[in-house]
Amino acid sequence: MGAGLLILSIPLFFYVVLASLFCVMIASKTSPKMGWLVAAGLVGMPLALLLGWITAAAA
Repeated sequence: MGAGLLILSIPLFFYVVLASLFCVMIASKTSPKMGWLVAAGLVGMPLALLLGWITAAAA
């Protein structure tokens, strides 16, 4: 489990950074609320699914 998580964390880090920059761009062009809404879907949901996968595998 540990080695797979390490391999998965590198692309996940780049995804979170790029998605966060995209959300900041959206917030600057529209409203901060819209930026947070997009961030919840693009950044929050994949991280929540990853944490759920990790906790289910650990149990």
